[in-house]
Amino acid sequence: MELNFSRLNLTLREPFVSHKSVTDSGIEHVIVRLKWKNYEGVGIAVPAKEYGETAGTISVVLEQYRPGLQHSTPFEMVTVLENLQTLLPGHPAALSAIDIALHDLLGKRLEQPIHRLLGLAGKALPPTAISLGLMSYENTISSLEKLYDWPVIKLKMSRPDESRLKLVREHYRGRIWIDGNGAWNLKEAMKTLDRFERYDVELIEQPIAAGFPEHLKFLRERTSLQVIADEDCHSCTDIRRLTDCVDGVNIKLLKCGGISNAIKIIHLARDAGMSVMLGCKTESSIGITAMAQIAGLADYLDLDGHLDIENDIFEGLKIIKGEVQLPCGPGLGLTLK
Repeated sequence: MELNFSRLNLTLREPFVSHKSVTDSGIEHVIVRLKWKNYEGVGIAVPAKEYGETAGTISVVLEQYRPGLQHSTPFEMVTVLENLQTLLPGHPAALSAIDIALHDLLGKRLEQPIHRLLGLAGKALPPTAISLGLMSYENTISSLEKLYDWPVIKLKMSRPDESRLKLVREHYRGRIWIDGNGAWNLKEAMKTLDRFERYDVELIEQPIAAGFPEHLKFLRERTSLQVIADEDCHSCTDIRRLTDCVDGVNIKLLKCGGISNAIKIIHLARDAGMSVMLGCKTESSIGITAMAQIAGLADYLDLDGHLDIENDIFEGLKIIKGEVQLPCGPGLGLTLK
């Protein structure tokens, strides 16, 4: 297989603000193309600053992956991915791009969508949440007016903010998730969660910083809210560490290294009695559509990262008021805009 890659600059219609950063223009990803015979598979590497990855570091890794792909075929996917992961461990975004491209390539060769190849055809898909970043109360109300029919809202909170939650509940009757992005401390989380229960909040995602599963367990034992780990969950090893500490985990391709690893984590989480959320960053339709291929295995979806992209070059899955519709084309089913 022949590997080619290039940087992809994406811009947003509106800035998205969390406690980690302000995402506006100049989002740089790395698009991967794998060619084999007359077929081409597409993948995407999504850098995450919090994990120490940039488009530059990913490009270096992909260049080192090139020799390991030259004499392989998409039918050797498992061996190829194992070899690459052994060659350069600790680079899940680059590995994910190759994994996605291999799945796309194999689907095109066999003329089937990825979800059908994985035996997931006909599986019901949960609705996806849409995220509200940090914003003024006035902008929150304005945003909620557009999301009246959306089934789930994920509310980003850099600190416990009951007044903002109260405002949202006054203007929105659907399901509410809270995402702390690891920004709270244990004491304020404990004080807040009891009060949040009265607003019919369904779950709280990573309220405290990663690395303290015992704190998540402490919270879980004292709240009726579902406690979901995100920044604490990257691999199968993390599932073992989080067992009995959380109710569920948020899996992202850029964290775990692609579709193949995501499926392994899902099955291990299920065996441990955990629920599964499939998530994303602000990213193109390539990665969102790739994750959506295994949406039938999830309890919760947070796959809205492409909706605000102004210059997305592909079209893939469609989302209509939270309902996810997978493309029918082979592989990822992407089409050029």
